[in-house]
Amino acid sequence: MNRKLFKVQCVLMALVLTLSGLSLIAAASEPEARLYRVYGDRMLFQQNKDIILAGTAAPGTSITCELIQDGQVIRSGSSTAEADGTFEVTMPGVAGGYSEYDIVCKADGTVFKTLQNVVFGELWLASGQSNMQMSMNQSLEGKALIENNQLGSQWVRYLLVPGQPEYNDSANNIPLNPQNDVSGAVWCDGTQNAAQGASAVGFFFAEKLQAEIGMPVGLISAALGGTSIYTWLSRQAIENNTAVLNDTKQIGVYYSASQWKEAKQNTFQDITCNYNNKIHPLRNFRPAGMIWYQGESNIGLEYGFYTRAFELMQDSYSSLFGYESGERLPIVHTQLASFDYGDNKTALPQMQLEFAEIQKADPASRAMTTIYDVPLTYHPDIHAIHPLCKGPVGEKMATAALGFIYGESDTYTAPYVRSYEIADGSVYVSFNNVGDGLTVKQSNTYSTPDPIYGCTIAGDDGVFVEADAEIVAPDTIRIYNPEIPDPAAATYAYSETNTTANLFSTKDGEIVFGVAPFTTERLANASHLQSLDWTNCEIQSRWHCNGNVFSGNYATWQAKNAAVSFTEQGAYKGTASLKLDATAEKFTALPTMIYLDDDGLYKTFDDLDTDYSRFKTISFMIKNIGTEPIKLSSFNIYTSANLWFSPKVENEAGMSVTVAPDGEWHKVTLELDTLYLFGRNNGFLGNRYDLKTVYKLELCFEGENASVLLDDFTFSPSDTEAKYNPANLGSAFRYVFKAIQAIIDFFAKAKYFLNNLGN
Repeated sequence: MNRKLFKVQCVLMALVLTLSGLSLIAAASEPEARLYRVYGDRMLFQQNKDIILAGTAAPGTSITCELIQDGQVIRSGSSTAEADGTFEVTMPGVAGGYSEYDIVCKADGTVFKTLQNVVFGELWLASGQSNMQMSMNQSLEGKALIENNQLGSQWVRYLLVPGQPEYNDSANNIPLNPQNDVSGAVWCDGTQNAAQGASAVGFFFAEKLQAEIGMPVGLISAALGGTSIYTWLSRQAIENNTAVLNDTKQIGVYYSASQWKEAKQNTFQDITCNYNNKIHPLRNFRPAGMIWYQGESNIGLEYGFYTRAFELMQDSYSSLFGYESGERLPIVHTQLASFDYGDNKTALPQMQLEFAEIQKADPASRAMTTIYDVPLTYHPDIHAIHPLCKGPVGEKMATAALGFIYGESDTYTAPYVRSYEIADGSVYVSFNNVGDGLTVKQSNTYSTPDPIYGCTIAGDDGVFVEADAEIVAPDTIRIYNPEIPDPAAATYAYSETNTTANLFSTKDGEIVFGVAPFTTERLANASHLQSLDWTNCEIQSRWHCNGNVFSGNYATWQAKNAAVSFTEQGAYKGTASLKLDATAEKFTALPTMIYLDDDGLYKTFDDLDTDYSRFKTISFMIKNIGTEPIKLSSFNIYTSANLWFSPKVENEAGMSVTVAPDGEWHKVTLELDTLYLFGRNNGFLGNRYDLKTVYKLELCFEGENASVLLDDFTFSPSDTEAKYNPANLGSAFRYVFKAIQAIIDFFAKAKYFLNNLGN
């Protein structure tokens, strides 16, 4: 072979190999076409809305998508990948129904993705914090379905969005900018095991909705426990809203772009964290509405902060999800469950009021549910703030959506106050959204109907006390208390634990939603009464919210040397009276106010009202149904475990009174400005100033073969401020005994610790 020719051939071969290698490298570096992870088999698109498919491909790639039914292309669309490598393809939507489709996606004519078993129906977004995130396999009802191999319907489709999606290879990293996709997102239907991870509230919402409307339902499950509403808002929305921007700066959750550190941001508190990686990637969907269960992390904010954030969320999401100008994304939102949020006992009631005002501000685009009648059963490992009963919450939200969006009923939101009037010593309160009319939800404890529970009333002094109430018109109730002849305001269910509140709307003979908690007027220096359900002597048990272990239902009354029961026969007021049948000559009755904690110490329940210094008197009714006289020897008001005061009985020389066996009701009134330290008539005195923190109450009786009825404990507010009186040495002893009690508690804890050290 010619040597020169051979050299040329070698050079040409090397050039070919080099060019081939470069071509392979170039081909390998070009991104393959793919859809975002928020699309998948068994997915659902909103019916009669554009089908928008998005993903990434090499710039300039021709992308075509086809909607196929029974082998026939019935919709198609195409686009070209942009310079940044993203694409969007839009196809006209189709009507919902029980037909399944395939979607075939092609890049430059080559199939790169086929979505199978796609359906069209009603798509909803479910978002919020832990009570929305709690999954099917954590809820009571969900566990029961799973154990019985009864999951959901194949016609309910779930997009499961991870609680904390990975970003830059870590779930702890929070992107500065809104993302296009969600790492780890997956679609499933209600029959698959993956559905166990869906929001339990969302699951029961979607299942009921699907069964009622006869249409496939899709649910995007995107929630995260412990998150503030500000984490679900976009930076653009916040920075374009001066009021919300100032709010976030005031509470320290605003971070500018230059301040952002993706591995340092608090995904539970800081602005936009959850919006960026869990909401913005959903922008190509067109949900019919949103269910929202959130607010626990925003308890205690200045009034109005949450309202402004909620308004901004609804407006910005409306724009994100393609609603036309002036239209708003419909939102079904719920009030919160009972829980003790610390020293500010009105923080939760104030939040409930704000939810009601949010609803009242735009009833055309919102529906609100109340859930104080839902059981609060919980597991200690997940805390009492997380009730396990999620079925009723989801079903209430579905009831709201069915009326609100799908026109099945005009009773689609919890009743809230329309107006009120003060007349004839009473407060008359009228409501919107009562359906066929208000009713009292019965406990079925007694044969006679329950009265309305949960109302209080106050005069100009702002001291609220328990009140009676009655339905006087289908949409109106009357609230009154003879002790408050000139009322200034009234409340309903305005308490941290309002589980006995029982005023509801009705529709076609069925109970629908509980009336939203309210106060008719925010009085200056108001002193709100936390629910004292023992006072009516007919509610046999109540929920106490007290930490992670001690929350639960407790008997309202207990006794020593006497049997406790409730009787309808001869009740003084309401449905029943408390009955005590003594087993010894001396016996006591006690409202349940304390519990035994982990340290072996008795503590007062956190959710009880314990400041009695604002009351002038305590009155109650008593009937001796035995054969011998009985004596109330003292009514002991403990301010610590070892310190108590006994008030003087009105019209008696001291703290005791004898009741004849005449079978008649007698009223006993206790004067709280004359207190006998340790129940001694000749001892030191105190006054109601000493009752700022009440530990427990104890009624002490004496009598042979005694049988007694008690009813209608009432508190009368004082028209003067409780002040320290140096002449009443009981006040000084109060501080001494507090110090002694602290020492006793310390040694008791130490003893308890040592006794259990080896366990």
